[in-house]
Amino acid sequence: MKLMANLQILAVPAGRAAKMLSLPTKEFERLVDNGILPQPIPLGRNLLWSVRELEAVLRADEAEPQEFRV
Repeated sequence: MKLMANLQILAVPAGRAAKMLSLPTKEFERLVDNGILPQPIPLGRNLLWSVRELEAVLRADEAEPQEFRV
C-alpha cells in the first residue's frame, strides 16, 4: 500500500501555530488568552489550532486590523 505524500495539515499545536504567525509561543498564547487569536480545538488531551483559522487571521478575515497588535 502506497502512503499519500500530499496530506493536508488541518490543525497544529501552539508552538507550530506561533511559528506560522512568526510569534514567540508565549506571545501567541497571550493573544489567544486575550481573544485576539482563535481559540484551540480540544482533541483528546491535545489543544490544536485550525490552520484555516490561522491563515484567515493572516489575511485579516478573522480580525480587525486594530485588534491584531503584537
